Amino acid sequence: MSEPIQGALAEQQKITFTSATKGVALEFDLSEGGALTLVQPDGRREGIVNIVNAVETLREEKLNLSTTMNDLCSENARLVTEVTNLKQDNADMEAHLVKSGEAILRANICELVANDRYLSLVGAMASILRSFAADDMEKHGNPKIPRDVKEIARQAWEACVVPTARDRRFDQNGVVKQKVDDDQDVEIDE
Repeated sequence: MSEPIQGALAEQQKITFTSATKGVALEFDLSEGGALTLVQPDGRREGIVNIVNAVETLREEKLNLSTTMNDLCSENARLVTEVTNLKQDNADMEAHLVKSGEAILRANICELVANDRYLSLVGAMASILRSFAADDMEKHGNPKIPRDVKEIARQAWEACVVPTARDRRFDQNGVVKQKVDDDQDVEIDE
């Protein structure tokens, strides 16, 4: 039963398969080595393709896709490695910043403590100098401590006891903005 079909196919140069629902026909032209034509319901003929060439093209495309896939896998692996390295660099940088911040904070705290101790010491010295000046004034009528030493003692005392007054009287370099008498009232911010 197969021989008559083969014979019929051999005699027939074109074989057409038509979709009953969509009306699209697929036509094989055996005389052209298996050329394939898609026939639309409105009669338009599209995409005449040689089956052998199409298969070869598909094989080449598959190889190209495989190569592309391999390249993408390699690129993905490289990116994963790079991201891992960046995460490690980020972690190292964070650790470095934390250590640096802690070191700066410790240094600032040490400086604040040292300044506090220094101011306390200067305040005590200023208090002693003022006491000596007052005692000397009571005994002799005029202090033997030079005026500039008294001024330094007064400024040091104000630096320790009245920081808001110091802020008003001194500029950033510690230079007196205006001369203030010892008995002048100073407003202190709450």
